[in-house]
Amino acid sequence: MAAVSLCIGAIWGAGQRGFTTQEEDHVMGSCWREQLIPSKHSGRSRWRAADRLGEPARCAGGNWQKPIHRFSTKRTPDIGRRWAGGPKEPFSHQSDPPFRLGEHGFTLVELLVVITIIGILVALLLPAVQQARESARRAQCANNLKQIALAVIQYESQQGMYPPSVQFDPGEEPAWTDRFRPNWIILILPFLEQQGLYNSFNLALPISDPANRYARGVDIPVLKCPTDATYNRIKFAGTPGRNEGDNWARGNYGANAGRGYMLGPGWWSSRPDPICGPDSPGWSTNAPLFRGVMGANCSQPAAKIRDGLSNTLMLAELRAGLNQYDPRGTWAMGNAGASSLYAFGSYGDANGPNDPRINSDDIKGGACNYLRTVDPGEAVLIQERMGCCLGQGAWQATTRSQHVGGVYTAFCDGSVHFISNWVETSAGSSLSIWDRLICSMDGLPLDASKLFP
Repeated sequence: MAAVSLCIGAIWGAGQRGFTTQEEDHVMGSCWREQLIPSKHSGRSRWRAADRLGEPARCAGGNWQKPIHRFSTKRTPDIGRRWAGGPKEPFSHQSDPPFRLGEHGFTLVELLVVITIIGILVALLLPAVQQARESARRAQCANNLKQIALAVIQYESQQGMYPPSVQFDPGEEPAWTDRFRPNWIILILPFLEQQGLYNSFNLALPISDPANRYARGVDIPVLKCPTDATYNRIKFAGTPGRNEGDNWARGNYGANAGRGYMLGPGWWSSRPDPICGPDSPGWSTNAPLFRGVMGANCSQPAAKIRDGLSNTLMLAELRAGLNQYDPRGTWAMGNAGASSLYAFGSYGDANGPNDPRINSDDIKGGACNYLRTVDPGEAVLIQERMGCCLGQGAWQATTRSQHVGGVYTAFCDGSVHFISNWVETSAGSSLSIWDRLICSMDGLPLDASKLFP
């Protein structure tokens, strides 16, 4: 029995040190063939008996070996065959299940800790990712305004005047969009590399005519602010009950028409020369505190902007309508809120950028009545800061954007600036900083430190 213990211990040590199969064969051969005697017990029983001893053993050669772990998965020789001089074959039965110390899976606590750490990292990184995306969108919006402003400047250089914000036939009430002719955006399309689209319009007909349905429905990327992507994808389908046509594509930039209303009651029928004549609203020589840059059926050359091109607002952002029946932010339509800005200073109800009041915008044609009473409803208009007046006695609309804190604007010199929502919009009897920026011939100084704090 001592010899058996010595030999099995040697084999045990070989397995513990990671001997190769040849080394195991050598140990087995030297021990079993020289030291073992036949026994009626099976090789497996002898093997397990030695395994339970747990002591080092020495073969006949005198080499001490460490015990082999009882769960070793190395090939184990058939002891009976070794003793009988048979061929070297492994046991025919299954070996014991493998087991290695120090190896185990995640516990529930460890898994929860890992998930918590990942959640914290996501919470820390997500605002930074969103901020980076918005910065890219803001840069794209500013670049869009720059390109549009340069197109307007090129138009003025070629035609000798800025394009009018909206045009309509003299003597007709332009209460509905079926009376409108080309607006300022349609006129500058050739300077935005859209000559083909410009040619597709039939300018002898109103823009709402079915003949112009395709052209007015074309999406132009440079006319869209990426931050307003939720709404500027929804095309204007026309106000319910009005003959306005459908398939009006959206836009996010409007022309500065002035501090005055777009139209007043009876204006279109009581004026003998409404096409940019001396009695046109806000554009007479007696009303220098109302004139903007591009008016209704009116315009002017850059030389008449007395306040200086770098001190006068030319373009600003507009938000697209909240649903298919909201005409605001419609590039081929010229009325207030669609592609032009009227009475958006201290004179009207739409006072300054992103005015949150419910009556801030007036939209002619019954749109406000539908928006406030049917869809989307007054609560949504207030929440979205897209107020709309039920009275609709005069057309006015202010600049709006989805950017946090303000709107992007383009000046008459082509420069682009971000104007805060908190810019001075009221100054008592005098014109505010915002009013002075709107007016092109007020003659008052503009304090840049208040405009760009």
